[in-house]
Amino acid sequence: MKFVSSVAFYCLFSTISTTCIFAEEAFVKASNLNLRNTPGNGKIIETIPMGKKIKVLVRQNGWAKVTYSNLEGWVSQRYLTSSSFREIQRRYPRVRDAIAEKGKIVEEILGNFSASSKILIVAYKIERILQIWFLNSQNKQLELKKSYEFSGYSGDIGPKRRQGDLQIPEGFYVIDRFNPNSSFHLSLGINYPNASDRILGIQGSLGGDIFLHGSSVTIGCIPITDDKIKELYLTAVEAKSDGQNNIPVYIFPCKMNEESCTNILAENSEYHSFWENIEEGYNLFNENHNFLEISIDENGLYHFN
Repeated sequence: MKFVSSVAFYCLFSTISTTCIFAEEAFVKASNLNLRNTPGNGKIIETIPMGKKIKVLVRQNGWAKVTYSNLEGWVSQRYLTSSSFREIQRRYPRVRDAIAEKGKIVEEILGNFSASSKILIVAYKIERILQIWFLNSQNKQLELKKSYEFSGYSGDIGPKRRQGDLQIPEGFYVIDRFNPNSSFHLSLGINYPNASDRILGIQGSLGGDIFLHGSSVTIGCIPITDDKIKELYLTAVEAKSDGQNNIPVYIFPCKMNEESCTNILAENSEYHSFWENIEEGYNLFNENHNFLEISIDENGLYHFN
């Protein structure tokens, strides 16, 4: 296998095994790669998503000692590649089909923005609209580029607080998974439950696996049809491939500055304090049209810098 690094390395030979010490980078080609504390069946200390870049320290008997996100551990070498995230994704038939069908549309979406531009995904539950915003590298402002209608819906307004409640989450998330073999054609996973959800939700029964995906079926996810997920998925692949490791996803109950939304929220007092909290972020985003700097305190509240 050819590796991206051209930095020198050396190997230590013995009659039992060969250990090679590299100064190189590699990419994960498995959907979720287990990082273990020892080779073989060691304890899993982290899972590394597809396409993530890691640093390889040692290769030994089919295992690689690596560093990832300030952690050090062992992974199976069979799930490492020198290929970039974009190249890995293009090996999947559905992604290739999406490029053939939607490539020109995505090029048009990206056309007025430089290759280093970043994207933001925003969803409004009552309006059932999902938007893609792009950071214009010239004026440093986010600009709305594309909107899609939800093709299905479950639950009601209000955040997701437990497994099986059918709720679409509300709050501030990031894309943490790309699934080119989804049961719903293509899908982008969000990091629900985030730190706020883990504090405010039902402990031990929070659920998970929330996606933006194709089809029109949902039990807490956001579907936008197989046709439209091709555009969204390819756009996200390009953003990540061009260096955006964390693609934000903001999910609001509705457009919170509109009277119709205000009236609906006023009728549901259970989540009043939660909505007041996320409305701070909503207002900042709409005033500045830029990415929010977000932290979460010990009470599960969002803070916006």
